[in-house]
Amino acid sequence: NRFDGNAWRGAQRVESDIAGNAAAPQVVSDASGNAMVVWSKGDGFDPLGAFRRDVLFSTLDGSAEVLAWSTPGLIERDDEGDAFAASVAMAPGGTALAVWIHNDSLDDEASIRNVKANVFK
Repeated sequence: NRFDGNAWRGAQRVESDIAGNAAAPQVVSDASGNAMVVWSKGDGFDPLGAFRRDVLFSTLDGSAEVLAWSTPGLIERDDEGDAFAASVAMAPGGTALAVWIHNDSLDDEASIRNVKANVFK
């Protein structure tokens, strides 16, 4: 979706998977029009019955002739535990840094919350 100075044009769906609810999107862009959005999404339940979320991302290439968001992907590498509260920042050259809270399982009954990060170049 772009503002042409008079009106917003062409809203696009960033995430189209109908399973689970998307929540808490955070978006960042650089001066060249590159952008990244991160959000959390329900992913069912873990083996102990606790609700589980993933952190996903999508990028926008500001130099492309036709602006379109990339296919969403997992920003967390291990895809285990509950991941949420994502935030993202972008350097002038388009390198993005995302951080989120991740519940890491200690055993069958306990977990610990950690802050995790990933860099996208």
